[in-house]
Amino acid sequence: MKQYYSYTRVSTKEQGDGVSLQEQVSFNENYAKTHGLKITKVFEDKQTARKVGRKAFNEMLQRLKEGQANGAIFYKIDRVVRIGKIGRK
Repeated sequence: MKQYYSYTRVSTKEQGDGVSLQEQVSFNENYAKTHGLKITKVFEDKQTARKVGRKAFNEMLQRLKEGQANGAIFYKIDRVVRIGKIGRK
């Protein structure tokens, strides 16, 4: 069974107290189950994707580069990046 990470993110710490993170986790878990994937670690950030330096995201990327998992599952692309900000500093 291929090993994957689950990545969840909300834009603010206040949103983290709501159900949004749990909904993302549930979606990722269901996706993994449906596709025969195993989630080995959940990474969670509570800050905007517009800022560089998201701790959990960067740790997940480093582990992926090191080959510790086959990939990552996330609810929507905007949980990872803001499309209008790709390539900008």
